[in-house]
Amino acid sequence: MIVLNYRRSHTHAQTHNLLVLVLLILLVFPPLTSPQALIRRRRRHVDNSESSNNDTPAHFPAQQPSLHTTFQALKRRQENSTMPSTLTTFSTKSDPSPLPPIILIPGLGSSQLVSVPKTSCFEAMHLVWLNLPQLVKTLASSTLAECWISSLSLSPYDGDPLGFKTRPVHSLSSVSTLSPPGTLSNLVLANTNKVYADLISFLTTSLLYDPNVNLIGCAFDWRVSCRRMQERDDTFERLRKNLERAVKREGRPAVVITHSLGGIVFRAFLQYVEAEMEGKEEFDSWLSQNVETLVMLSPPLLGAVSPARAVISGEPMGLPLAEADAWRMEVTFGSSLTALPLPFPDVPKREGSSVYERLTRFNGQEPLITVTNNTGYHFSSGSTGGGVLAEFHASNITTGEVFEYFAKSFPEVGSSPLTHKRDHIKHAFRPPYDTLSSPWARPAVANVIIAYGYDVGTEVGFNY
Repeated sequence: MIVLNYRRSHTHAQTHNLLVLVLLILLVFPPLTSPQALIRRRRRHVDNSESSNNDTPAHFPAQQPSLHTTFQALKRRQENSTMPSTLTTFSTKSDPSPLPPIILIPGLGSSQLVSVPKTSCFEAMHLVWLNLPQLVKTLASSTLAECWISSLSLSPYDGDPLGFKTRPVHSLSSVSTLSPPGTLSNLVLANTNKVYADLISFLTTSLLYDPNVNLIGCAFDWRVSCRRMQERDDTFERLRKNLERAVKREGRPAVVITHSLGGIVFRAFLQYVEAEMEGKEEFDSWLSQNVETLVMLSPPLLGAVSPARAVISGEPMGLPLAEADAWRMEVTFGSSLTALPLPFPDVPKREGSSVYERLTRFNGQEPLITVTNNTGYHFSSGSTGGGVLAEFHASNITTGEVFEYFAKSFPEVGSSPLTHKRDHIKHAFRPPYDTLSSPWARPAVANVIIAYGYDVGTEVGFNY
């Protein structure tokens, strides 16, 4: 497993460059099947200068290409191509080795959603999420604003509210760019408007990937729980068929790239596939045949506290939206429960380790959500200056106790969908979609690459 750190303050373009580098390495060099394979390859590279090829294991090449040799090969490939003469636009047509299929799974709020039937305010197939220029006009009208909120809201347990049916767009373009490009989209959303747009452009123009053939986007309804994604939309079965079809066509296992919540969605997908198999041995065999590399960008593998905040008090998500209106939608989302903070086993103590200190705090030594009767409470310092009414750790956030508390304690939200959240957790996250009871064990994939941000403030708790 490889864990990369990148500064979260970097632009999406720089994150795109990181992905390009990872993919180039994966495409040029054979996959590493184990740490022992890496050791053998490094040892063989040294032995080549002093011994014959008789010492080389039969299943390894006699010599790995050096960086210079690699770029020379790319240059020759480029010279034989009709494409422009830049290193980033070399052709792979002359390369007989197959390209691994690439599956792109986006994060929260990163798949387009459309209103399927005609409603009282929108035509059929209206782009509900996201058309920012249209949304600004919509929010200027109280009637249209209410209709837009209703289009994105859900009834209890991820159902469709009466008169509305909003669904994801199942295409590569749905995970490319959210809102139609333009001055307003660029001004408000900036680079966050690009989901996988730059990466898709690189893969299709430089490596000649074929959209929807060996480059596949897995759009999903990011409002609902993983269980509902499959039961209502057949999301996981569609992904499985697309993955198997692409692997069979290319003759090589796929590279799966996820972002944020997409990492948890992929975990649930694997749980679905395993439940369809006869046993773990059959599942592991299927996984090794179909997935060669898993690249996860900022996956909330131990959960996050911010989804709980969205459910309790709302999160505008960078849009010109009041917190109260954002809350009215988000309190109905089953997906807000998918990345709740997980209680996990005690971390082996490592003196002086900042990671150890942060993990132990997250695991129960300090509350993640605190309710006090004094607005001067500072979570980071632990000083209250007033009485603490309630404290919630990962264990009683994930069980839904925190939502039950807020529903009972605050009459203004007592009749809201917040009252259903505890039962919703029990319903949506029962097997096989059990992503809340324990952290994810490493999947049986040859290469696992994880990238996280650092040197930027991260939400670790909230006070009400």
